[in-house]
Amino acid sequence: RKSGVSCNPDSYFKGVIDDIGIWDHALTSKEISQLYNLGLCFQTITVTDTLIINTDITGFNPVTYEHTIKVYPNPAHDHLTIDCGTNYSGLSGYKIRVTNSLGQLVQTTNLNQQMITLDLTTWGGNGIYFVYLIDSFGNVLERRKIVIQ
Repeated sequence: RKSGVSCNPDSYFKGVIDDIGIWDHALTSKEISQLYNLGLCFQTITVTDTLIINTDITGFNPVTYEHTIKVYPNPAHDHLTIDCGTNYSGLSGYKIRVTNSLGQLVQTTNLNQQMITLDLTTWGGNGIYFVYLIDSFGNVLERRKIVIQ
């Protein structure tokens, strides 16, 4: 037994830990905010078959976004559409990265046009995939789940 460690069972943590992360650097306030707000339904999913990814919070109250990216359909079968909106030129250098449920890279696509269609027949089959929005500095801004049936 180490000094200072209690053997009293009443002093141990009682609860559930549902999310753990380890980083190789100190998180910035923006990264902390993104983690805190990750998966908030009122900000991210407004239609059941479309993923909505909002980027570049302007700081106004109420919260507004410079860009809204729509990824649909979800679940998908043979293709996936990414709609970057009419102001897609502001996403210069941004990418969509897709990994499978094992974390293996499936596809990387530059957001350099308004509408992008991805062919899902090369993705390796049905299952859960993760869609990441990557900014021009290589930072992950958002992560969403997509189902391929």
